[in-house]
Amino acid sequence: MRNLVRDTLTAAAVGGAMTMAQAAPPPNILLIMADDVGVEAFNSYGGTSYQTPNINELARTGVQFNHAYACPLCTPSRVALMTGQYNFRNYDSFSWLSPEATTLAEVLRDAGYTTAIAGKWQLSNPARPRAAHGQPTAPDITAEVMRDGYGFERYSLWQLNGKGSRFWDPVLDQDGKRVLPGPDAYGPAVNVQYLKDFMKQAVDDKKPFVAYYPMELPHSPWVTTPDGGAKPSRTRSSPDNFAANIAYMDKQVGQLVAHLNTLGVRQNTLVIFTSDNGTERPMTSQTRAGPVQGDKGQMTNAGTHVPLILNWPGKLAPGPTDHLMDFSDIMPTLLDVAGVPQPAGLKLDGRPLIDAAGKLGEPRTYAYVWYDPKGRSPTPGEWARDQRYKLYGDGRFFDITKSPLENAEDSIAKGQGSPDAEAARVRLQKVLDHYADQRKGP
Repeated sequence: MRNLVRDTLTAAAVGGAMTMAQAAPPPNILLIMADDVGVEAFNSYGGTSYQTPNINELARTGVQFNHAYACPLCTPSRVALMTGQYNFRNYDSFSWLSPEATTLAEVLRDAGYTTAIAGKWQLSNPARPRAAHGQPTAPDITAEVMRDGYGFERYSLWQLNGKGSRFWDPVLDQDGKRVLPGPDAYGPAVNVQYLKDFMKQAVDDKKPFVAYYPMELPHSPWVTTPDGGAKPSRTRSSPDNFAANIAYMDKQVGQLVAHLNTLGVRQNTLVIFTSDNGTERPMTSQTRAGPVQGDKGQMTNAGTHVPLILNWPGKLAPGPTDHLMDFSDIMPTLLDVAGVPQPAGLKLDGRPLIDAAGKLGEPRTYAYVWYDPKGRSPTPGEWARDQRYKLYGDGRFFDITKSPLENAEDSIAKGQGSPDAEAARVRLQKVLDHYADQRKGP
């Protein structure tokens, strides 16, 4: 598959380079993914506990998707985002994505983009044994593997080769070297500066860029930020510091967008903001509709309903949308926006959310999640849903508008729902059956 993809994209890149020279430059892409925070934390989605002015502005001047859904846990979401495929196709185990997978960065790089990633990786942990899958322990991930396997020419990452601190006194890998900035360095600040330097270099070199920032924030430990915290400590986690972590996350989004303006490329850059899963369970946040307890790790609405904002000045008409989205849509969206063809022989489950002209794509009729937390469950979970109804693989069926917490007693027994509910059940069951057939193979 990899050789076929490379051959397809080599021809496309040659043609694309000629087109770039003759026409307007292709758009830059800034993809930002927060870590462990659901929609309830954001003012534009009705959250009232925290202040997110920079993200609010992205939503006000861009397109906010009111129905975006991720997997309930970090690695499964990252695998889906990077590959445009549902997890049953390529999710082997927690903290792992095979370098043999075809990633969005690889395809865009081969089409002429310069690519960089900074932040939390968590897709190639060499310390994790893999004997349960009959596979050896992963080797140290080198700069060559990041570039040739995953598609990122530049990187500054926490949890690439082992762990260490992600916040104060961070342990990072940058472009093939272990970097220890020191006890007064704050990992997220180091990584944002790295991306700013990368984007400036790309602009100076007159190259279109993909800058991917999988944030460390606001994942626990909730320690103080450079701007402070309710319980100041660089090592001790406190839920009281969650608001400060949200504030610093929002600040960093503002810093990156402001940098695009400084570089003079804001009008030609698509900015995407999302999150990998719901908020951690110790946190309860207030919203205009009432309190919401985080439910990370669970397939509930609170575990999977995430923000998604697309902002592209002059291209995307501002305004919210109820179009459905799941994480398989990110890769095909970026390919369409960049004008890059899908590699021959590559199966993508997602569909473009917008096209190169900034027009919204054809609406989905369902979102789908297949979820195996650690890659070894005998009975992975799955669901298919639309904006209102949600059907699990085990038969549980909810009207989310009436039971947002999906209480067991609210599950609608077959044949006992309204005509609209029963029609939705039939539609969603066809989705589950379709992917069950695909999992069986030819």
